[in-house]
Amino acid sequence: MRTSQAAVPGLPETAYTQIDPNDHWLATCYAKREAVLKGIVADLDNSGREVAMKYTFGQGNTGMQREAYCAAWIVMGRLLDSGKTLPELARIPESRMVETIRTAMTTK
Repeated sequence: MRTSQAAVPGLPETAYTQIDPNDHWLATCYAKREAVLKGIVADLDNSGREVAMKYTFGQGNTGMQREAYCAAWIVMGRLLDSGKTLPELARIPESRMVETIRTAMTTK
């Protein structure tokens, strides 16, 4: 979503984040951001189908669908705002990904 925003800047955030323009997903994401991040950070070291489904298609920890996308929108925004570039983020070694995301999730 942040890559799309960089490629085609200037649109409302909902143009990059919502499939249905009448959906209020992004507003819900922002309203629940702290709870979403807190819930997901506890599962960062876990993997597998159950965890993936819970945060992408399931109701997550807050009852919100697509919590992983919400967390990614917020965290990638924080990383970009801190001066990181999309190419730098794309080159984070797998061995450092979880810790990079954990730090961004827990730092405002």
